[in-house]
Amino acid sequence: MFGFGRGSKRVALIKELVETRLRLRGQDEIQSRLFVKSLGSFSSMSLPEATIVTIIEAALDGHSKGVLLKDVLMRQESMRRMTGADPDYFATILAESIGPNPAGALTDYCRYRIAIEARKNPNAHISDEELMNLIPIAYQEITRW
Repeated sequence: MFGFGRGSKRVALIKELVETRLRLRGQDEIQSRLFVKSLGSFSSMSLPEATIVTIIEAALDGHSKGVLLKDVLMRQESMRRMTGADPDYFATILAESIGPNPAGALTDYCRYRIAIEARKNPNAHISDEELMNLIPIAYQEITRW
């Protein structure tokens, strides 16, 4: 899933999403670009955009292999649990993932993980409006990989 060719695409997408988020916040385009250029690959992986890309990429990869979204989310949660968890809320997301709107579960899981991970990284805060703008961009780009 994380082969050589995808690594550079992943980092480029994360940086594109960061730039989009900064512009949504009203930051000047030049300032946004300079900030994004200053990000290294490693530091960009601690941002909420990396969480979005990782989760959506895992879901799409799982879907292409016939893996249920519920199973993808359980695997993601087991890998991310050390950063914190809310088992009751996660159970609600899992129930949603096997219901009539699994896409809503994917969005809710991104929101949930970002909120938990932002507790330890105050720079990782993202608004719901920003999230709802970034997810479709990430989804559309990842489907082309």
